[in-house]
Amino acid sequence: MALPTAALAQVKYISLAEQRLTAPLRCGRVQQVIDARADRAGIGWVQKGLDNKRTPAVLRDPLPQALMDVLATGVGAGTTPYAMRVHRLRVSELTTNSTETGTAELVVDFLRVLPEQRYELVLRAAARAEYRGVEVTARHPVNIAATLQQCLAQLDSAAARGLTGYAVLTAAEVATPVTPLLALLPFPIEQAAAPAPGIYRSFQAFRYNQPDARHLTALARTPSTKAGWAGSDDIDVYYVAADGQRTPVRDAWGYCDGKHTYILHRRHFYQLERTTEGYQFEAPSTPDANAVNSAALTYGLVGGLIAANNTSGYRQQHWLNLLTGAVEAEPVAALADPPAHYRPAVPGQPARLVLYWRTPAAATVEVNGQPYGSLSADSVQTTLTWKEQRGPAQLCIRTAGQPEACASVYPYAGQTVYLKWMPGALVEMPAREALFDLRRGVLRQQQAQRKQAGRPK
Repeated sequence: MALPTAALAQVKYISLAEQRLTAPLRCGRVQQVIDARADRAGIGWVQKGLDNKRTPAVLRDPLPQALMDVLATGVGAGTTPYAMRVHRLRVSELTTNSTETGTAELVVDFLRVLPEQRYELVLRAAARAEYRGVEVTARHPVNIAATLQQCLAQLDSAAARGLTGYAVLTAAEVATPVTPLLALLPFPIEQAAAPAPGIYRSFQAFRYNQPDARHLTALARTPSTKAGWAGSDDIDVYYVAADGQRTPVRDAWGYCDGKHTYILHRRHFYQLERTTEGYQFEAPSTPDANAVNSAALTYGLVGGLIAANNTSGYRQQHWLNLLTGAVEAEPVAALADPPAHYRPAVPGQPARLVLYWRTPAAATVEVNGQPYGSLSADSVQTTLTWKEQRGPAQLCIRTAGQPEACASVYPYAGQTVYLKWMPGALVEMPAREALFDLRRGVLRQQQAQRKQAGRPK
């Protein structure tokens, strides 16, 4: 299906064609890459333009081909055949006042290739790479290659100690997504009846329940006075000197008081709670970079400060991934009273595709070449539910007397995507602009209905 250039511009394509391994795999050769991700719609998000618009990131080539091409740049002398099953490949960006951080995460399984299309699972590897700078989007290919190199190094290290076979799988089983995605063996922190008290100097120290207990420390809880945070505590941890003087702990990854564990996140401590796939904690949301930059460009410094205040400080759930150490925040809606079709993204829930247009018009909607609904001549919008998350949604709108309008979007679980239909074009729109258009469309429709009924405006 041919797609208009305007639709393709809504995605950032990432190419690994220029990437090379810095060291070959010594214990064997990866002969096959299997994409077993539960969500194949993309590989995360980047920020584009002066306003840091959040844009889906997609590999330029299919994932198996892209990673195999990188693997081919570093072939060692080993002959043992392996397959690499990819569970997670994700890039993300975080903007602060003075810098950006680009991150790549990779979680894979290595399987020995056996006769008769069988595979022996021998290792689950995970890696994370970061780059800080003024502009980080161009560094994502380098970060992805670095995570791949780290996973290969983990396989070599495990092979030197002696690999353990965990299961023999069929080709169909290998290609099936694994949920929840856990370590093959629980980490010591998960097995401990009570975590050991002390300061976690690193994420690795936390996973292996190995805190630094050489210092006298104290934890303080005070009821929070921040707006919207009633019933919660502000938590801090201190070094306690011999004379009783207290110094805040900042040179740490986290802390344990012997009962609960805590993470140091943006210079504040938060209590961790166990989940099926790791840990979670609640912390204030950061300012929406897109909203802040847009307001600053339009209204200057004062506008940027107002937008930062309006889009930050919300109670926001964060997840700690025990495989990679990544912290991921659940998006929050910045509106005080968002419409029903504008809610934060929630993992595991279907996405919503909100189609709208200037004036009511009847039309048919196709998604990936199949009928998926229609547009009413009595309304200026319609909302479609999208449950498939293993590929893009290719939408087309057809109506008599107008050219076909198509777009390709990459909706994530629970995300709301807004698409504006215009003659011959279907364009993805930022949420704030779309909501403004929708309000104006509803007002125009109401005025037209009153005029038709013979009532004054």
